[in-house]
Amino acid sequence: MLSTFLGEDQRRITYSHVSNFSNNGYWKLILLVGTKIHRVVVKLAVEIMDSSPLEGFHQFNLRDELFWFGKPRFLLRIIQFISFQNAFEMATYIWSLVRT
Repeated sequence: MLSTFLGEDQRRITYSHVSNFSNNGYWKLILLVGTKIHRVVVKLAVEIMDSSPLEGFHQFNLRDELFWFGKPRFLLRIIQFISFQNAFEMATYIWSLVRT
């Protein structure tokens, strides 16, 4: 259906951008970071429930040891890199559609 609205050049550009993003392996990095954040959240939730399961307000102890290499800033930089790559890919894709 998309091929009826787009010309031959636009179809080639559209396919190349989609396949370029999926082949770069950024999806692996996104899954890795998401899994690590999930693990940190679950670990903190278990610690809270073990210490005081029925109280209303819970405080948690966010420590550097929960993150890779004991550096939470490293995880933040990876998230920023993924966000930049995603924004750049989307801008390039939209620009390629508008350009013609």
